[in-house]
Amino acid sequence: MKVLIILYLCGYGFSILGGLVFVRLIVNKMWKQIGWDGDPVDDPRRPYAWYASIVGSLDSFLYTSSVLIGKPEFIVGWLLFKVAGKWIRKSKDLKIKTTADDPIHGKHDYNIYIIGNAMGRSYGVIGAKIIEWYPCCWYKSIICSISLILLTFILYGWIKCYDIKMKSFLEKNKV
Repeated sequence: MKVLIILYLCGYGFSILGGLVFVRLIVNKMWKQIGWDGDPVDDPRRPYAWYASIVGSLDSFLYTSSVLIGKPEFIVGWLLFKVAGKWIRKSKDLKIKTTADDPIHGKHDYNIYIIGNAMGRSYGVIGAKIIEWYPCCWYKSIICSISLILLTFILYGWIKCYDIKMKSFLEKNKV
């Protein structure tokens, strides 16, 4: 019984905390590249950014649970519900009104949203697999967990390369 409790804590912990920490790392880095100042409440480019952490944690819990109960189709329904709310920004390329000089185009917001969702779902599904694979294939859960974390850091490094390129471009062109 204790092993089962620890197993569920590990699976849901990886899903929720891993998603919260690592997805936030990537998404915040991408937002900062398009001008977000990092304020989770008052930045007009991304007002109340901390809401996304709550929604992402809930998503991770729901995705892990849906895989564990054998209803992964719930993921599709939930994603359709979430994406419908964002679709208008992408389809019309609306500009998000900000007090900054350069508005954020809806496609940038939407692309960051999609990347964050894909990463969050990955952590949610692997969290479920940690629980499912334990009795017979525990090594798969370790390999997949570590691989996902490594891929997250590779993605972070890739995004960071664009910071260096952008800084070099701006210095070269004195913009």
